[in-house]
Order: sequence, then structure tokens, then C-alpha cells
Amino acid sequence: MSDALPSSAQPDLLLTRMRRIPYFAALLLLLPAGSLASYGAGTWAAAYGDAASAAASGVTNLALVFVPLLLFSVRRLRDLEMPGWLAIAWLVPLLNVLLAILLCAMPGAAAANRNGPPPAATPRWVGYLILGLTALWIVTATVYLRTVPDAFKDWAQ
Repeated sequence: MSDALPSSAQPDLLLTRMRRIPYFAALLLLLPAGSLASYGAGTWAAAYGDAASAAASGVTNLALVFVPLLLFSVRRLRDLEMPGWLAIAWLVPLLNVLLAILLCAMPGAAAANRNGPPPAATPRWVGYLILGLTALWIVTATVYLRTVPDAFKDWAQ
């Protein structure tokens, strides 16, 4: 007999709960990817003066970064027994920072709630992934902050 659940009993990944460590790992993947995509679009538009490709890159950035961010945030809010519509706080400046801190810091409900059973334990490799991504993010931010002011000075003159 198979351990697999019937297809009608399979949990929907968009409607289940998410622990804070996998959520933080998702943030560390999505936010730098969005920053790099935006930086690339701005660089392309500045170099070639092509506003259409910069706009297309912005739409791609929205689809590849912001939509998954909202979906992961809804799952995390479900783990905190909060309504998923609060994920739209990502659209409000400063409130989005508070939302990120809240979703990364608050522990979820230990027992089953109306959104389902508690998520499975987080594998150890996710913690290593977070350490590696944090180091990569720090290096990328350092390089970016060292090159952008020089490029801006050249552009402004």
C-alpha cells in the first residue's frame, strides 16, 4: 500500500503553512535577485537609452520576485494564524520592513490551526543555505556600494 495521499487529500502548497527559517531563506533568494534585476534594468536603460527594455525588465522582476514573495508571505501569515491578505503590506513603504521583521522573527503556531497541521521540521541544509546566501548578499552589497557612487559621479559630470 502506498503512503501517498489521494490527489484530493494532497495539501495545496499555496494554502499551507510555512516556518520562519524557510521563509527567511526565500527572502534571501528573492530580494537580492530583485535588486540585481532592477540594477541590470537601470544599467541597460542608462547605457542604451532603451526605456522599453527597462520596463520589460521591471515587469519580469515583478513576476519573478514580487509574486512569489506575496505567496510565501501568505503562507507565513497562515502559520502565524493571521489573514493572508495582510501580505499586501509589502506594497506600503516602511510597513513592508515591519512585515519582513514580523514574518522572520515570530514563531508560528506549534499545533494545528485552521490552516492545517504544523509544517514539517526544517532540514539542516536550509540553515547552511541561509549562511551562504547572507555572505553572498554582504559581498554583493559591498561591491555595489563601492561601484555605484563612482558611476554616478561620472554620469553627473
